[in-house]
Amino acid sequence: MLDGFPDKYRFTNDAEAIKELLAFLKNPQYQRIVVCGHVRPDGDCIGSMMAMYHYLQGLGKEVRIFARHMQMENLLAFLPDGQAPAEEYPTDFAADATVVLDISDPKRVVADFVDVTDRPMVCIDHHATHQPFADLCWVDEHAAATGELLFRLFDADNALTPEIASCLYVALISDTGGFRFGNTSSSALAAAATLVSAGAKPAELAGKVWGNVPRETVEISAHVFSHLHFEMDGAFVWAEITQDIFNAHGGEKNDPDNLSGEMRSIKGVQVALLLREGADGSARGSLRSSGKADVSKIVAPLGGGGHRAASGLEIPGPYAESSQKILAMTRSGLLAQLQSQ
Repeated sequence: MLDGFPDKYRFTNDAEAIKELLAFLKNPQYQRIVVCGHVRPDGDCIGSMMAMYHYLQGLGKEVRIFARHMQMENLLAFLPDGQAPAEEYPTDFAADATVVLDISDPKRVVADFVDVTDRPMVCIDHHATHQPFADLCWVDEHAAATGELLFRLFDADNALTPEIASCLYVALISDTGGFRFGNTSSSALAAAATLVSAGAKPAELAGKVWGNVPRETVEISAHVFSHLHFEMDGAFVWAEITQDIFNAHGGEKNDPDNLSGEMRSIKGVQVALLLREGADGSARGSLRSSGKADVSKIVAPLGGGGHRAASGLEIPGPYAESSQKILAMTRSGLLAQLQSQ
């Protein structure tokens, strides 16, 4: 608990959040800061972490980035020099404070996250399923991306350097699918315009996010699209990527990005589910909705979370059993929602 605030305090408005978070980040007592993202970070998470990294470095802080299973090789170039992806939380860093980004559940950092860090902590997130766990929490489920919240924060401090603007632009285009998804709002577009004025280069950054796709990634996508399963008169489609498929195409580093979103774009589909088998036998489910069904409610019974149109979950193996649990949960949850429409 931080002095002057209730335990796990959640800000009630942007003005309060921006004022207090800037004070936290500039606090001279916090010179060594760990910036954490979620396991298998996406473009919003990596872009947000790197924007925070550059901002804190500009304040003269020593910063360490941490997120497990960084698999999107095209985005690894955004990581700071000398900070290779790590799987173990950096307990040797002796941080003064922790900043957590794009995370609704602390176990998405590491399973024992609340035990391995006892430093003052803030969290900035945009997931509707967020459960406050940090000392200070800024959560806006209406924001298109966590990067949009960081835009508001850094813009208020006149801190939008070309580096920070570029990172936040990557965050925005990643979570909005290049401004194609239903979470694209006027505020997200306005933020993007300001970021471009601050030095972000749209064509170059879009190329880094979606260009130079490895052949093996395309081959995995081809396998998925040739093995789609349609149910409920085409309202539900699902597919899976097993370890055999990953291993035949260079491993999980070649996992396609937003494949479940592409499955959702098929005419008539209301919910798409892509199952992935983890190396430890666990089952991961990535769900996308056309907007009519709320997939965050579908995944909740098995501990998943996210947004109305995009959610996910992971449960322990063995995969054959766990994947069937996810399939059964998705079928029953979607059917219940369809019947109530």
